[in-house]
Amino acid sequence: MEEREGSVQLTLQERKELHRISRDGDKPSRARIRATIILMSAEAMSARQIVEATGTCERAVRDARRRWRRQAYNGLYDRPRTGRPPRADGRYRRLLSRVVCTDPRKLGYGFAQWTAPRLAEYLKQKTGIGLCDDWVRMLLKSQGFVWRKTKLTIRNLQDAGGKKESAEAALEAAGGRSTTRSEFRALVWRRGAL
Repeated sequence: MEEREGSVQLTLQERKELHRISRDGDKPSRARIRATIILMSAEAMSARQIVEATGTCERAVRDARRRWRRQAYNGLYDRPRTGRPPRADGRYRRLLSRVVCTDPRKLGYGFAQWTAPRLAEYLKQKTGIGLCDDWVRMLLKSQGFVWRKTKLTIRNLQDAGGKKESAEAALEAAGGRSTTRSEFRALVWRRGAL
């Protein structure tokens, strides 16, 4: 009984189009999964086999088949959802990705690194859209940016002359002679090449 209800007949053209949709990374993931379900159904696979292969549930398989029968290709895609439109629209996201790659000092600020609160405030001034810091962090993550805390360092407080003297003393003690930094790098490179 389930096999008859689940069987789907496809033309060669429909198969080609469904294969294209199922592999197209620009298509929504639900549409790709539904296209795959329809292709598997056309191969007379049961709902249980499709569930095991795709990792979906039986309800999703039945729903995809029903949508295909009623709407064909349009049934693969979700309808627009109701509710408030997203505050961070495409313009906001493009500006965020451009600004986060820009040195704040070039924009007239006195700091050298962006923080989420600083980005949120800057973007609020430019776009009029006020988002909290956490939302800005999530937007950055969704765009592939890695947010990390800066390392604290005392490098700027170290005496450059004393640092050079201690490095030379350590090299003399270890190797019996003083080498310059470039000689030391070349020595390490040659040793690793052997």
